[in-house]
Parts: sequence; structure tokens; C-alpha cells
Amino acid sequence: MPTAPLTSLLAAVDLSATATVVLDTAAALAARSGAALHVLHAFELPASLYGEPTKRRASFPERIAQAEARLHEQIGGRLGDAPVASAEVVIYEAYKAIYERAQQVGAELIVLGAHRPHPLADLLLGSTVDRVLRTAEVPCLVTRAALRLPLRRVVVPVDFSASARAVAATALAWAGWLGDADAGVEVHLLHVVPQDYEPVAEELVERVRPALHDEVEAILEETPPARGVRVHPEVRWGASVPDAILAYAAQTDADLLALGTQGYGALAHALLGSIAAAVTRRASLPVLLRPAAMRALPDSRLTG
Repeated sequence: MPTAPLTSLLAAVDLSATATVVLDTAAALAARSGAALHVLHAFELPASLYGEPTKRRASFPERIAQAEARLHEQIGGRLGDAPVASAEVVIYEAYKAIYERAQQVGAELIVLGAHRPHPLADLLLGSTVDRVLRTAEVPCLVTRAALRLPLRRVVVPVDFSASARAVAATALAWAGWLGDADAGVEVHLLHVVPQDYEPVAEELVERVRPALHDEVEAILEETPPARGVRVHPEVRWGASVPDAILAYAAQTDADLLALGTQGYGALAHALLGSIAAAVTRRASLPVLLRPAAMRALPDSRLTG
């Protein structure tokens, strides 16, 4: 098995029932890699829009104690005797707490739950996941369902950008690390011709095929796949790029989607409204995202 690209990972949980898939996935990755598993719950205490409540609120220490009890209950219920390097509860802006804790523990991956509704103030400013992805300097795995292991099929949308090429390198590394070399694992490099070109879509699909072949060759030259990893280039046309990506992932019964947070003309520093955001919010499978902040990092950090 290829060397695992992780020595430390951070699982950020919200203590809801869906947090169990974050813990399950993070624990499985830690077990596979021997990485130190750090668990964090961060919550904010927003100011009330209606003044002071008549009912007594729990104090800060009480809130922390309650959250710690719930966190350890979840960890014990899901992880049993599995080693956890640290488990912390903090009152702080969630995305800042996640970013700072990832820095402190040297995390090479952040595992988060999928987007869900937040209180009014958070909805106005964007979700915690969106904010983390704007600042994180390591890949982020957003989960709605536990990651199926060993990996069998990974789908990577590519758009001929440097960011997409880096994501493909990460996906190839993960396929080698988390796949079964004897059974084989497929990495599908998918290019979607966007709806803007609908009048000539069929012609463009045929024209793009040789270009995608050349792009795949360049990717494989930079990142030779591990034994058992098979690469499949595919070109599709979609009236909606996110719809086409999700449909292809469903058609191939993919275990993992891997995307950059920019491409197809998306804004450099905004996940909201981008292709990656649309896919991540709707995907029923885990999505591995390469934040835009990783652009400035050395290449050795890109395959983590």
C-alpha cells in the first residue's frame, strides 16, 4: 500500500445526529493512515435579536460542560476504544476555531459535515463550511454519508486549470492509499462542456476529447498512479455543470468526488455560487475539496 498522505487530521463536529458520519469517516481515515485524530466542536453565542430572555440561560462554563459531555458521548458511541489524540470544545466563531485548531495540530485534512441550515446571523454571512473553505490551507472532506472503503471509484471534474490538475493529483494519491490494489480502483477524470456552448455542444465534445487525453497524460506524468489505479477520461455536455457532475457520479456509483473550489470561471475567493458549492451542497457522497488558499503552497502540500 502506498505511503499514507496523513499524519494528523481534524474532525469538526456540530454534535447533531449527522456528526456521526464525520466521526466514522475521520476514524476510518485515521485507522488507515495511523494519523493522529483530533476532534473539535466550536459554537458561537449570538446576541439575541429580542433582548434578554426571561428564562435563565446556561452560563459559559455550563454550556461548555454540556457540550463536552455530548462530544465525549458521541466519541464513545462511535469510536469506542479507538485512540483520539484530542477532543476539544470551544466558544468561538466556528470557522476561525477550525482553522486555528488545524494549524495547531498540523492537520493535513479537515473533515466536516455537509451544509445544513444555520441561525439567522450565519445564513446572512454564509455557512461554516463555506467559510472554512475560504481560509483552509489543507484539503477538506465534506461528508453527508460515511466514506466507503476501500475506494472503488473516484470522480474528478477537470477544466484544464492548474487547480484541477492539483486536485487530480490528490485524487490519484487517495486512490492509491485507500483503494484495494488487487481489486483495482478507478479514477474518472470528467470534463463537462458547459451550457454556454449548447449550440455547438456535440462538436465541442468531440474536439475536447483529444485535449482531455493530452491533459490526462500530463497529469499521469506528474503523478504516476499506484498499482491497481486505473484512469478513465470522460467528456460530457451538460445544460447544468453541477447536474452533469452529480449524474455522472451516480451513474458510476462513485465513492468520492474531488473538486477544486474554483474553475469554470468561478470567483477566486468565493465558494458560494460556484460549481463546487452547488455540487457539495447536493452530493449524497463525500466530497474532497481543495481550497483556493492552497494555490500558494508548495507542491508537496497538494497531495495531502
